[in-house]
Amino acid sequence: METNHISFREAYARDTGLPAPEFERAVFLRCVPPIQRPVARVLLWLNPGVFDRDLATMREVAVATSSEDVRLAARDLRGGGFYQRNLLRDAIGVRASGRRLVAIARQVLK
Repeated sequence: METNHISFREAYARDTGLPAPEFERAVFLRCVPPIQRPVARVLLWLNPGVFDRDLATMREVAVATSSEDVRLAARDLRGGGFYQRNLLRDAIGVRASGRRLVAIARQVLK
């Protein structure tokens, strides 16, 4: 278990050099399978509301200080208690992967 007190957002910015305000979008796109990223980028540009729940989860995990906290929050990406169906998002199957999110957290929250 990590004893680190740096937030996921800060650790990600440190490791990638990406400005902290770009965390949600950057991590969201890294959590989308590579083959679906171009579609996700277009949808973010055309209708960013399609990914409201995904981006809300990214904001939620931004303050996490352990990969366990990220893992618990990532359950909502797939179908946790707060998951809200979205016809467009669900029909085309473009969504952030909770497994990828946890893997990124484990990598940067060393």
